[in-house]
Amino acid sequence: MSFIKLHLVPTPGAKPEFLSQVEFPASSQSTNCLPPDIVLENYTRDEWATKPSKDVFQTMIVKSIPVEGRRNKLPGFLQYLKDRQKTAYGRFKTTSATPKT
Repeated sequence: MSFIKLHLVPTPGAKPEFLSQVEFPASSQSTNCLPPDIVLENYTRDEWATKPSKDVFQTMIVKSIPVEGRRNKLPGFLQYLKDRQKTAYGRFKTTSATPKT
């Protein structure tokens, strides 16, 4: 299993805060190209984020796992996004192990 820590910038210019640690199924090849930490920079209702192109974006199923001494904020954050019909986004560089499609 692969693990990735998600962080969220609560307000522009603020330091990223721990959101959750997520686990990917062993069968997921997508995690080979992801960094160990991803920072979600903001959220939006803009069409480019809410109705993404299938050529660019990829859906991944993840499981949020508990981290000792840290509160899992992911369920509350996901509900916040859902209630407001928004999508969170972040940028990161993929590694050389990026799978070819």
